[in-house]
Amino acid sequence: MLRGHAVRSAAFATGLAAVLSVYVVATRNSQEQPKKQIVTAGGPDVGGLPLAAGVRVPLSSAVASVPFPVPRPQAVLASDTSIAGVWVRTSWDPEVLIQYSSGVRVEVWRWPFASSPEDYYRAQIAEGVPGQIVPIRGVNVFVVPRTSEASLGSATMVVQGLIVSIVGDGDFSVEQLQALADSALASAGAA
Repeated sequence: MLRGHAVRSAAFATGLAAVLSVYVVATRNSQEQPKKQIVTAGGPDVGGLPLAAGVRVPLSSAVASVPFPVPRPQAVLASDTSIAGVWVRTSWDPEVLIQYSSGVRVEVWRWPFASSPEDYYRAQIAEGVPGQIVPIRGVNVFVVPRTSEASLGSATMVVQGLIVSIVGDGDFSVEQLQALADSALASAGAA
């Protein structure tokens, strides 16, 4: 799926992820409560693994091994029938990552910040992230459009104390990302 410029961009993103991962690990080791930076349009983690310290497992094992529900879309672009792979991390910061055959991926973990999701989204916008806050099923969703081959589109929301981040690795429209968010919220039982 990656071609030319996108391959170079992915290599740069992987290198940047390596540097950031070292920083995050060092920071985590020096803090009592580990915190996770939300990446709304990132790439794969260091070492080619889609989820740092993650293990590839069947969906049922991932859902059973984390202490929270795993909301996920049931739509044409991403459903339980189109899963290409599932990874779970049960150590320091439990997380589930689901990769779909369409190029969509969904990541679910606990909201780690004291601030509200909306404050976090507004701070991202103030820092230049070209996103917008869109209400869907009574939940504010932070939707970021794809701006280039190296900048993936995403829809991130906090529901039931969980971050559900939907990232489109491909040319997905804002409308498609919003539809995926709506489907994930429906599976979570949101309004």
